[in-house]
Amino acid sequence: MPRFVLLHHRTPPHAAKPDHYDLMLEDGDVLKTFTLWQLPDLSGPVTALADFDHRLAYLDYEGPVSNDRGEVAQADAGTFAWIIREKGRIEVELSGRCFQGVLKLELQEDPSEEEGSDSTTSV
Repeated sequence: MPRFVLLHHRTPPHAAKPDHYDLMLEDGDVLKTFTLWQLPDLSGPVTALADFDHRLAYLDYEGPVSNDRGEVAQADAGTFAWIIREKGRIEVELSGRCFQGVLKLELQEDPSEEEGSDSTTSV
């Protein structure tokens, strides 16, 4: 089964994004990443923002993020299964240390995302 990680991303005061959670879902050789503004609640849909793909190294990483972008700490990790995967909506069955059950994401568009921008990340 593919793996997931939920990282609490604490950002520095000058960061564009405030503190948030990064839900990362293994998809082949990348992690599909979604920004959540609070810990997810499995009882209903959670608003999320699709982010750029991350490297698989984040499945096991905790610590500082390069370029003074703060630090990440695991809030949960485990395996998951895709249930629904379509534009604007994702549902996954989580089997983590903390979260067990179906997580429903309603995806928002990122108004600050510029067309054609190329994002890369490193640990």
